[in-house]
Amino acid sequence: MPGRMVIGAILAWLVAGLSVILWGVPALSLVALSGATLVVEYAAAAVGVGVGLSPLFLIIFIMAFAFGMIFILFALFDALATSSARVCRFLEHAQQKHGQSRLLRKYGILSLVPLVIIIGFYFTPPVAWFMGWDRRWTLILLGVGEVIGILITLALTYGVLRIFGIG
Repeated sequence: MPGRMVIGAILAWLVAGLSVILWGVPALSLVALSGATLVVEYAAAAVGVGVGLSPLFLIIFIMAFAFGMIFILFALFDALATSSARVCRFLEHAQQKHGQSRLLRKYGILSLVPLVIIIGFYFTPPVAWFMGWDRRWTLILLGVGEVIGILITLALTYGVLRIFGIG
């Protein structure tokens, strides 16, 4: 399974790269957006607006970047789980602990949508992996949450700019 996840990450990052080429994004804007995406995840859309990038490009780029990271995280967890008894014990403990969460018990896999908005695409895949949720549904729901987060960020950014008479 880790091999398929790595291939997924490569494909996702190729989409990000192709979108950069298609939109003709300047190098400094790309550096700013990539750095912001690494640090503040979907909120990097505000940085993208600040450097003059189109909202459609921002949605595509940030989604591709996020999916690349999600695939790599799944590949890493899969590899660790198959190679270490210590990791397996940790995973059992984590599954028990996360299984006690009221939110996760009540909404199950659907909790990924608000979770990805609240805690981001670095922390939500481990929750899904620990819980053993279906990968396809996990990816779909993480994508939905990610798009909602990006759209909220874009709306807030453009709203604030409008309030201050900028743009």
